Amino acid sequence: MRKAFWIAATLSAVVSFLIGGILHGVVLESYLQGYAFVHYKGLMKDTPDYILIFLGNAGIACMMTYVFNQWAHVRSAMQGIKTAIIISAPMSIGADITFYGIMNIYNGPLPLFINVIASIVISAGAGAAAGWALGKFSNN
Repeated sequence: MRKAFWIAATLSAVVSFLIGGILHGVVLESYLQGYAFVHYKGLMKDTPDYILIFLGNAGIACMMTYVFNQWAHVRSAMQGIKTAIIISAPMSIGADITFYGIMNIYNGPLPLFINVIASIVISAGAGAAAGWALGKFSNN
């Protein structure tokens, strides 16, 4: 279990970091910076701290891999995608609606919706990686 868990969690963290970087840093970057967020001086760093971003992804990947391995018994990429969507959709919706309710960060509800979709896509990719790795490296 330990070997499969750590391989799956590491792979999931890497996939999450890469998909998140592509979605937020390339595909949605100009939209998010130009329209989606209310801008405050000093809100965004000039250069993101990629190590901290990766560590954040790793923490989420460990939680998701634990749930996949111990409770949901995910052993394939497709099971990982489905389970990740079931877990991440309500979490993303809840977190973003809460942020929208307490902070002046989004310029309207559309950026919230786009961020929720992006979060679900990132989680689905990470879930596919974790599910595949658990199926390949688990003994059961």
